[in-house]
Amino acid sequence: MRANHPALRTTASLLALAWAGQAHAATLVLAYGNLDALGTADGDQVTAPTPAARALVANTAAPETSPQAASANRTSIDFAQRALAMSDSQPATVSNAPKPILSYGDLDTLDEPLAFAVGGATVVVSGVVDLAWQHNFQRAAAITPDDPNFAANGQVEISERLANRWTVGAVYFAQYTSGPALYNSVCAAFCNTYSGGHPFFNDNAYGYIRTSWGTLSGGTVGNAVRNDTRRRPGYGETALGGDDFLGQLARWGGAYQVRLGPVNSTAVVDQDGNFELGAVFRRPIDDHEVRFTARFRDSEVAIADGLGNLHSNAAGVVGDLTYGSSIYDLGLGLETITGRGLDLERWFVSSGARTKIGTIGISAEGHYGQIDGSQELSASLGVLYALGRGLTANLGVNYSDANVVRNSITILKPNTKSATASVRYSF
Repeated sequence: MRANHPALRTTASLLALAWAGQAHAATLVLAYGNLDALGTADGDQVTAPTPAARALVANTAAPETSPQAASANRTSIDFAQRALAMSDSQPATVSNAPKPILSYGDLDTLDEPLAFAVGGATVVVSGVVDLAWQHNFQRAAAITPDDPNFAANGQVEISERLANRWTVGAVYFAQYTSGPALYNSVCAAFCNTYSGGHPFFNDNAYGYIRTSWGTLSGGTVGNAVRNDTRRRPGYGETALGGDDFLGQLARWGGAYQVRLGPVNSTAVVDQDGNFELGAVFRRPIDDHEVRFTARFRDSEVAIADGLGNLHSNAAGVVGDLTYGSSIYDLGLGLETITGRGLDLERWFVSSGARTKIGTIGISAEGHYGQIDGSQELSASLGVLYALGRGLTANLGVNYSDANVVRNSITILKPNTKSATASVRYSF
């Protein structure tokens, strides 16, 4: 029976909301457009949610800036699409409202974030705890082989929608590790932090104002473009060496992001006047999704001897295809490094594949590049096994080899040969 009656469609939406849970509720309705823009009519038109649905969305909306919320939203949208399709409703055009400026990637070990109201504001708390055992195959390394390590991530976001429909918010993210040896996927993929020389603690904070014209942010937003345009991180405890520009932006800065149709564009300017521009195109096609990204970065390369910086101009593109439970991607990068008598050309190519088979996730990644004729090489293999809600067992094997020294200046030396196993819980 075709459920064209408005009451039946509204009931289906509310059942979807109840199934998804508090942290998912907002996206099940908002993914299909602005609540106030939806009309109510019979036939094949979309029926606006009831006041009860509006209240549920208003009280449980979870901003997408945390990795857990972003992943939860995608899960919820997928469920909403199936639920609304069963009622023969036609989704309204997706809202062009800009996305939050920072994202820390995808945490596939998601349970769901904790969201609650404080007055008129929404507070979202999320975190990850990781207990890992790392074996370093380089016996001369500074760490003891088979040394256990501990890492914990935590993020708090508070936001409120004003009467003029602007949304103001602030985010604080912190990570603690038991020592500098643990460079696992929890940090490599999701940190976006600056340690300031401290080997055990990283954090960042930023505030934002989101309007219909875009999102303006200020704080530790140096990796905003990188997070939005990077290749997807692998499963398990993987960290693909060299898969980024050597030049980096400074700790503090400002960012602006705007969405025009299927394209998200972001600009960042740091405290030293360096900048980065990036754009992301994402579009579903039939039963798969394509994504293309491009970015340009003008920044500085910190020299290991601490005597100064080199200047970097870099550009990169990424393309990926999502089909079912699998993602295949390819990234290319070009970078010029100048200063202190050097004029170096760097290029690299990175590629990977990741797939899920039941409760198991598997990923494989590879990277090859050259700096002034000297090669850089890295590879990673990751495995994830879901043990329960938010609880996973992980394994990562990481290899990288590069030794680039010019004019007695060490440009690149990320030599890594290690295997890391962990038990991780996230909420």
